[in-house]
Amino acid sequence: MRGEDTIIITLASDVHVGYGEKKPSRKNDSLATFEEVLSNARETDSDCILLGGDLFHENNPTREMQVAVTRLLRKYCIDSSKVCPLEFLSNPVENFEHSEFPVVNYKDPSLSISLPIFTIHGNHDDPSGTGLTALDLFHEAGYLNLFGKFKDIDNIVVNPILLKKGNTRVAIYGISSQRDDRLHRAFEEEKVFFKRPRDGNNWFNILVLHQNRPRRDFSRRTGAYIPDKFIPHFIDLVVWGHEHASIPEPELIERSTNGISHRFYVLQPGSTVATSLCDDECGQKHCFLLAINGTEFDTKPIRLETVRQMMIDSMILDVFPDRAKFAKTSVRPKDAIDEKLIRNKVCQMLEILSSSRLEKQPKLPLIRLKITYQDSFTCFPPINPKRFGSLFKEVVANPEDMFVVKVIKPKETNTAKQISKELETPKTFHDVSQVVENYFVNAKDGEDLEIVTEESLAKALLEYGTTEGTIESVNRAFTKSIDSQVDMLCKAIDENNSTISHHQLLTDMEKKFEEDIATFKRIRRQNVRRVGSFIIVKMAAVQQISKKKKAVADGVFKAELNKFLTKELAEDGYSGVEVRKAPSRTEIIIMATRTANVLGERGRRIRELTSLVQKRFDIPKGQVELYAEKVNKRGLCAVAQCESLRYKLIGGLAVRRACYGVMRFVMESGAQGCEIIVSGKLRGQRAKAMKFSDGIMIHSGQPVRDYCVSAIRHVEMKQGVIGIKVKIMLPHDPEGKYGPKNPLPDQIRIVEPKEEAFPPQPYSEHRQEPPVAVYEKEQQ
Repeated sequence: MRGEDTIIITLASDVHVGYGEKKPSRKNDSLATFEEVLSNARETDSDCILLGGDLFHENNPTREMQVAVTRLLRKYCIDSSKVCPLEFLSNPVENFEHSEFPVVNYKDPSLSISLPIFTIHGNHDDPSGTGLTALDLFHEAGYLNLFGKFKDIDNIVVNPILLKKGNTRVAIYGISSQRDDRLHRAFEEEKVFFKRPRDGNNWFNILVLHQNRPRRDFSRRTGAYIPDKFIPHFIDLVVWGHEHASIPEPELIERSTNGISHRFYVLQPGSTVATSLCDDECGQKHCFLLAINGTEFDTKPIRLETVRQMMIDSMILDVFPDRAKFAKTSVRPKDAIDEKLIRNKVCQMLEILSSSRLEKQPKLPLIRLKITYQDSFTCFPPINPKRFGSLFKEVVANPEDMFVVKVIKPKETNTAKQISKELETPKTFHDVSQVVENYFVNAKDGEDLEIVTEESLAKALLEYGTTEGTIESVNRAFTKSIDSQVDMLCKAIDENNSTISHHQLLTDMEKKFEEDIATFKRIRRQNVRRVGSFIIVKMAAVQQISKKKKAVADGVFKAELNKFLTKELAEDGYSGVEVRKAPSRTEIIIMATRTANVLGERGRRIRELTSLVQKRFDIPKGQVELYAEKVNKRGLCAVAQCESLRYKLIGGLAVRRACYGVMRFVMESGAQGCEIIVSGKLRGQRAKAMKFSDGIMIHSGQPVRDYCVSAIRHVEMKQGVIGIKVKIMLPHDPEGKYGPKNPLPDQIRIVEPKEEAFPPQPYSEHRQEPPVAVYEKEQQ
């Protein structure tokens, strides 16, 4: 598909320049593949290149990698003898609002860009710290065009890049990498807005994403992915980055909304370099040639010939050759038989790779062999993967991690368990009475009951096991019952040994058991279980408790309630709980950043939470009421930011990048200071702690209680549990809305002195008392 009206675009994604930089044999893999993509774009006479994110593997790439990329861009993208035929119709101020140069690079008269590159940022080269990425440097220098970057992530407005060639017009919408949960909720709450050109039906619309495509987390409501239902109906093609598996053909997605059918295609380019030894990375790698004419398009996959070969296989070691047997030992024998078998397997894999190797592919391949030891091969220790892998450093590129060893030890047999399995399957009993009856029916001679019947004994045991009183009260009542029965039996035997029949004696004993059962019931009714002083419970007699016990009970109730709500509302920005005691009921106010999710559709979820709280804490119906209150500023809530950091770490974001992102958001919200501490097995096997701080932070005195808020969470990672602590120093707010009213003690306010009132004219004042007349004194 060629012609004056055809736009040719080279597509690629997840280049990951800089991956394996510290490994000499794999240092230049990503650069060689990126150069091949640029070379294919020039050879196919492409009008532009569109990248789906993750051009760099690190947010802060080394200077060597930045210089290498600069040389490649200057070599293939700058040519004064050729002019890009694309017309740029959109407003560059809206497309590149993050830049001080509101112009697309190939339209800048000071530059000679013949092959423009349009790219979004991914999760590896995403903004951190001051909100800048390595791509911002190349954008400001004019080597590429970074779009799809947003300043307001709460209301995402996507401005398309509008290109035209002849009669073909293309609108490219870009959404750079965002947290999957946040973007999922933004689509749900309709906070993602796509600006369309006026005659939008005559445009070919492309959406570039860098998010999880399949559902990655079944424990979260959002699933940590972006489903196809969120794709706007007017989109024709989605270029989906972040997924490393390369799918050669576009996938057709059809759906129906309100009876109207929509269809679009999803193209997943995959990565150009393998960053992990897994099945998704094992296939062929491609870049794509996209040809657009009017509203029709065609794609052509181009196999990348500089990608290093990879092969993944497994082997099971279970039975020795010739059925040989060896004694079990804890010391690995020299030149063990498993080493020979593994060498033979590796040689077979190398022969297969050598036969299919292309001319431009690196000589040393990547190999992953999964070895399972079981049955006979567990009699001695397995190989050391790193030490044994070093023997192949001349023939493979990854000797340090080419082997993965797993040992399946045989289960120890238990003679008692084997005997129990051979016996008849035990019966299932519903209560104690059936157990007692079954025991005495099958009892041997001398073990059956002769005085007390099975029915009375079963009733006593059942009541003893189900009584809800304290252990001391129940034991006293049960012991007293036994003693009284023994006394009655002895008295009856002594006095009426000849007159009372056996049947009458059994009847009296059963009556005694009925009286004891009634005693147990009375103890149970009198016992009251309290859940804090906020709950009103019906009881026979109100017991007086001290103020100390009441405070402890209230604290325990609030702590358990906070733990319960933290687990239920962690994804909805839960930030704390406040319990208020009202005359008729207990009011629980839930503080959250997303109150709409807490309330649910038409208040359904808040009613479900109310029911759960009633059942969890044994609260009568109508005695408790739950409310949701929105947090004033999410960035000043330590609990919300701690949860945000936790989800970032679970999502695989680097510790430094996650902490700097949270700290930047806190400081932009107006906080005076922020301190983040992360401790645990962050990278290696040895635990360590990392501390990040910005602004000012106080650590002693009464102002700490007024100004500082903190939260602690624990993150369960593959390498172990990581502890995180977020501490925020709130700003001073005279109204007390966003911070404390009282100013800090060291803050003083200088007040101007009052102006003195100067008289207009001088005058005299007589301060002496007037003299007393002489005749008045004489009269006195």
